[in-house]
This record gives sequence, C-alpha cells and structure tokens, in this order.
Amino acid sequence: MSAAVAWLAMLHSAQAAPDFLADCTAAESSAILRIESCSFALDTGSLTAPQRAQALLNRSRGYTAVSMIEQAQADLAEARRLAPDDLDIALTEGDLAQSSAASPTSPPRTTSR
Repeated sequence: MSAAVAWLAMLHSAQAAPDFLADCTAAESSAILRIESCSFALDTGSLTAPQRAQALLNRSRGYTAVSMIEQAQADLAEARRLAPDDLDIALTEGDLAQSSAASPTSPPRTTSR
C-alpha cells in the first residue's frame, strides 16, 4: 500500500501548478488574461512585496486597457505603497493621469426647441 501512496504523491507533484504570475507579467497577455492571472497570483498570498507590486502594476495596466480606471488607480496606489521608488509604477501613474485628463467627457446635454 505504501508504494501506491508514494506513486500517487509523485504523480501529483509532477503536475505543475499554474504560474499565474508569469501570465500576469507576460507582455503578450491580453488585458483580460492579465487581470485574471494577476488577481489569482495576488490571491495566493505567497507573493513577496516586490512581486505583489509587479502584479498590481500589471493588473492596473489590464484595467486601463478595458477602461476600468478606478480599479487601475486603486491598484497603482497599492503598488506605490509597496514599492515607492519603482520607476515603472511612477511612469504608469503618469500615463494613467494623462490619459484620464485627455479622455473626452460627455458633451453637455442640449434641448431642442
């Protein structure tokens, strides 16, 4: 019986767990894949502070790509707290602020007479 248990344990360990952080940080990941994989990576609770900051930064980029600006801003604020001297975070904050300011707003409503 112990040989069977050892074999099952070996089989289980041979199956690789998904590497959510790799998908989160991959340049070729779509916005949705980036958001989902970064969220899963963050939910594992096993990331170091620099990894968390990177996951938050990349998830904010995904949120920005799908126009979820408030979520992007929240992630960037948390990333900045974790890595206050990270240049990528500062640049992304600037890009987000600039694109938010340049976004067209809805024109005022006019009434026809």
